[in-house]
Amino acid sequence: MRTKLIKFYHDLHASYWFIPLLMVLAAISLHFATNYYDRTMGFDWLDSFRLLHVNQPDGARVILSTIAGSMITVAGVTFSMTIVSVSFVSSQFGPRLIGNFMRDKGNQVTLGTFIATFVYCLLTLLSVRNAEEGPADAENLIVTFVPHFSILFSLLLALASVVVLIYFIHHIPETINISNITGKIGNQLRCDIQAMFPDELGSGREVSRANVVDYSFTETFRSGAEIHALGHGFIETLDDVRLMKLAEENDLLIRLQYRPGDFATESDVVMLAVPSERVNDDMREQLSSCMALGQERTSTQNILFLSDQLVEMIARALSPGVNDPYTAINCMNWLKCALVELGRRQVPDHRRYDDNGNLRIVAFPITFTQFADNIFDGARQYVSGDRNAALHMLKIIADVGADLSDEYRSCLLKQAELLSEACQTALDSEDAQSEIAHRVDQIKSVFQNREKRYLLRDDQGWLGGRG
Repeated sequence: MRTKLIKFYHDLHASYWFIPLLMVLAAISLHFATNYYDRTMGFDWLDSFRLLHVNQPDGARVILSTIAGSMITVAGVTFSMTIVSVSFVSSQFGPRLIGNFMRDKGNQVTLGTFIATFVYCLLTLLSVRNAEEGPADAENLIVTFVPHFSILFSLLLALASVVVLIYFIHHIPETINISNITGKIGNQLRCDIQAMFPDELGSGREVSRANVVDYSFTETFRSGAEIHALGHGFIETLDDVRLMKLAEENDLLIRLQYRPGDFATESDVVMLAVPSERVNDDMREQLSSCMALGQERTSTQNILFLSDQLVEMIARALSPGVNDPYTAINCMNWLKCALVELGRRQVPDHRRYDDNGNLRIVAFPITFTQFADNIFDGARQYVSGDRNAALHMLKIIADVGADLSDEYRSCLLKQAELLSEACQTALDSEDAQSEIAHRVDQIKSVFQNREKRYLLRDDQGWLGGRG
């Protein structure tokens, strides 16, 4: 149940209907409140505001109908502009960026403001009465009703809508600016890494694990109960709290086979549980329900999704039809931020223990090597064909690896060598080929000798900044 709620929460953030619907409901509530004030308090308070005084029903109808008609027209125009922007960005930089625009609060609030103003004015318009249309009172007299206070609020909402329209006109070019798109994805990726790999792991206290056996996982789970997915689709969220509680209550050891972002079907075994005799059909369903499935990959609990977005933008930027290496370089810079952030953090152990120190869950996290290989392996084919992009990727490898451990440096050095080999085939210029090979040799020397890095930096060479 909790996984479905988490999934539903993230789906609401990526919808164009939720915030506008809330604003429409707020407009309806505001109408009843202001209309009640008009019917109970009268309009004597307007005597000092002659410019705001609307003393005839026909004049009130003109004002309200003008505002309502304008708002629904502007709402249609802004929605069309949003769709055009989404279509442009998805075709130029990748269809997976549509979710970024769907989650844009500026677009959602803009659409909601115009529709809410339209609904408010429409409801207020229905409350205006001429003398011959009004209901008879106790003395059989026909009354005229003009909601002056409600009309004042309509004017205020119209002015607010004008301000929102000006903001929206500025916001749309900002959202399709490629630098802003890559920066937003890069910052979100860095924040997700910080959330997924905190500085202090676990509960923040040492757990006694003297009674924990060093399992051979292949033998341990070979006879385990197979837990299948409840449907078909991408795993969007994993309720690890619920999973740990089930494992502890039923004295189970669980091995996760799939992680958020993987595609699963009903025939796939998403997890194994031992001992198998404690797993009945009801327990299988409860364990399976800890994973929520969806029709698309999302960034929820999945840092590879955002890195894949930047890699896809690199591929499109370096394609022959676009040929924009500087956009690719900008994407590499944000991937560098993610690599530095992950390289400085401790990857949690794949064994998860309960409060009593008993091993309950085996779940292998994404390591720095896996994350780096996913980035460089995905981009190498496209980067190797462009000299500027290849040199910049080698610079990023040197910058990232200079301050990391030897294990991470060996991973990055392997990627540098693979890129150099690919460039020897993809680049036609022998000068570019030799320049790439020389750069790789320099990276090796930087990784082996820290003093070499300072010499290259102080010489205002390719390593470090340009100051």
